[in-house]
Amino acid sequence: MPCTTCSPTLAASTSGPRARWASSSSALASWSPRSTARSSSSGPRRSSSRAACSRFTSPGRRARSARSARSSRSRSSSGHRSRAAPRRRLTRGTTACRMRASDLMKLLAISDLHVGFPDNRTAVASLGARPDDWLILGGDLGETFEHVRFVLDTLAPRFRKLVWVPGNHELYVNPHEPGEPRGAARYARYIELCRERGVLTPEDPYPIWEGEGGPHLIVPMFLLYDYTFRPDHVPVSEAVAWAAEQGIAAADEVLLDPAPFPSRPAWCHARVAETEARLRTAPALPKVLINHFPLRQDLVFLPRVPRFSPWCGTRKTTDWHVRFDARVVVQGHLHVRRTVHVDGVRFEEVSFGYPRERRSDRSIDAYVKQILPTPEITP
Repeated sequence: MPCTTCSPTLAASTSGPRARWASSSSALASWSPRSTARSSSSGPRRSSSRAACSRFTSPGRRARSARSARSSRSRSSSGHRSRAAPRRRLTRGTTACRMRASDLMKLLAISDLHVGFPDNRTAVASLGARPDDWLILGGDLGETFEHVRFVLDTLAPRFRKLVWVPGNHELYVNPHEPGEPRGAARYARYIELCRERGVLTPEDPYPIWEGEGGPHLIVPMFLLYDYTFRPDHVPVSEAVAWAAEQGIAAADEVLLDPAPFPSRPAWCHARVAETEARLRTAPALPKVLINHFPLRQDLVFLPRVPRFSPWCGTRKTTDWHVRFDARVVVQGHLHVRRTVHVDGVRFEEVSFGYPRERRSDRSIDAYVKQILPTPEITP
């Protein structure tokens, strides 16, 4: 799936007669429940209405109602349940309230929106609102602050909570544009944008999602890659050259500045060490791990550009789904949507992708993947 541009915004800086560029994403092809009942001040109380209407009820009907009430009390005192369903008091924080909320709430995910493409921007603007649900944004929303701002401002009012992790495209900077923040400074700017809008990021405390099947710890991560996704006989230092043998090169080599780290692998290893330390001390709950890049090399499915794998992750995370009790791992980057199970853990690739990679008869809503509760498998 090699292409000559990584995005409409950065096309000029990534094309060239001797390079067969592949975009690093296109190439890869304490939830707080809403009260479910209206407050007493929001409208007339039903009990008051009944009381007001009782004086207009006929004497015969009042007598029958009284006999029915006495019969009901008699059945209750004898240990038998009446036919009427027991009333639940849906008080915030009670078990009943949490059960009711879990019936409504879903954890959803989508990644690689790439709103630098006009068709993708229009699609994001048309995404339907789901005010009871959380939405994971798995990176590569676009290449600029304006792109990410547009996505967050468009979707934040439509969902209960957004969770964002960066991809490689958010970190792209045209080398000919002076003054643009780069590397870790650019990532920090995105964190500010998210926090201004109440969007959760890898730099925030891990939230607990209360839903069907019990609580899950939501773990957004930013880990990058270190060129170790390559055949064992290829030294890491030669992974980029190995890809180039088939004309594959990543725009990241020009556009993703790792400053202040000396290299992209060095930045990756720092992020892995920091995230691993946090996970070791995280609450002992089943987890949903979220990372733009795949955690395992065997999940890098690239039928068109198999030698793009060096830009897809790090072997340091191969066993994280087991070590850290993951129930689901959410990833993007590959632009190849699929569900895979490894060691009993579900891995979901949730890319939306470029316009040319999608079916024209499907809306963006069809690309939003349900993560929790576990979707039913239809035959």
